[in-house]
Amino acid sequence: MDTLIPSVSATITPAPSPSPTPEIVQGTISIWHSFEEGQRNILFRQIAVFQKEYPYVLFDVQYIPLLDLLPAFQTAIQDGRGPTILIAPASWGPALFDQDFVVDLASRVDENLLNGLNPPAVQSGKYHDAIISLPFDIKGVVLYRNQAIIRVSPATYDDMVSLVQSATQGEIMGAYLERGFYFSGGHLYGLGGEFIGEDGQPLFDRDNYRYSMAWVDLLKAFEYLGPTEYNNDQDLALFKESRVGLIIDGTWNMQSLAEAIGEDNLAIDPWPRYQDGHLAGFVESENIYLTTRSREENPQISWSFIQSMVSEEMQVSLAEVGLIPAGSGAAEYHLADKVNIDHRLIAQAMVALMDGAPYPILPEFGAYNKPMDVALQSVLYKKDDSLKALQTAYDSIQATLSNLHPTPSSTSTVQP
Repeated sequence: MDTLIPSVSATITPAPSPSPTPEIVQGTISIWHSFEEGQRNILFRQIAVFQKEYPYVLFDVQYIPLLDLLPAFQTAIQDGRGPTILIAPASWGPALFDQDFVVDLASRVDENLLNGLNPPAVQSGKYHDAIISLPFDIKGVVLYRNQAIIRVSPATYDDMVSLVQSATQGEIMGAYLERGFYFSGGHLYGLGGEFIGEDGQPLFDRDNYRYSMAWVDLLKAFEYLGPTEYNNDQDLALFKESRVGLIIDGTWNMQSLAEAIGEDNLAIDPWPRYQDGHLAGFVESENIYLTTRSREENPQISWSFIQSMVSEEMQVSLAEVGLIPAGSGAAEYHLADKVNIDHRLIAQAMVALMDGAPYPILPEFGAYNKPMDVALQSVLYKKDDSLKALQTAYDSIQATLSNLHPTPSSTSTVQP
């Protein structure tokens, strides 16, 4: 809206020029979300803070269950309705952007803003050359430790081996590590490799041979630390019985693990260093989107609120309702006793997920999961040749991608 400046009539007597009336920012911000009941207060609290600065801005906030959110949003936008801001999983982003339902934020985002957020989660909002969303809260795969069994955090993989071997005695196992693709795929990124390129094509071919083999060899070496798991919950069950020192699992089980063994006994460790890299877990995020519906309002209003949602003050408050903030600075400040985050485990999860790997959001990644699981199982349990198993996975993925995108492409192999 144009700046409102009162008119001034000319007078003979000189008088001070009146100051311009401050610009009145007004409009409506519409938000669709799927926050659970106990988590909604943080959103309404931030709205109240925002309205103190912008008292003429109205809010229309609608809760929609996650299972219904995507189809409801797509239908609404197609009908010329819907929110100006959507809070939803990062994995929805590419399809929404291709459908012109969400806006590219690249021209609005600066480096300072991005540097204040979890790096893997930031990557989840990037699609080709666009920034299609910003991370709000995060979850992912982490290394849990029972401090009653293993008292110190392993800084390196060799430390982990030593600590696990010392802890293993009787019915106590030092480690029970998960090797399923979702839970182990992040290690490849921690070692310097990748599964998928920006064009959707596999990157574990011969040009990245050393990373792929280092990843597979690492998973094989888990067997020397104790029993291993593959997409099952035996490791989780035994950890809850205080019979295991280290497991790899998701942050969504943090509360149940703390209740089982006692919060004082549970720790989430930074990923140990390994060779020239480190172990890692996939990071996923719930993101904030500026929708194309915002163009019908003042898009700057909704963008200003998005910026407030990823501010450090707002991010710190997420821990109060059990969410893991996407802000990178909040955990560091907490550990330095500069900011009070009550939940120690959430702060530890934030630090661990800083060194995580972005779970790929490209639609093509759906073609990777089954072939990679088959390859890992054939290598880890049938003791098949690693190169042949990876080659089979590569060929299977390429075949699926060719059906999705029937264009000529060159062939590649995973042979050294």
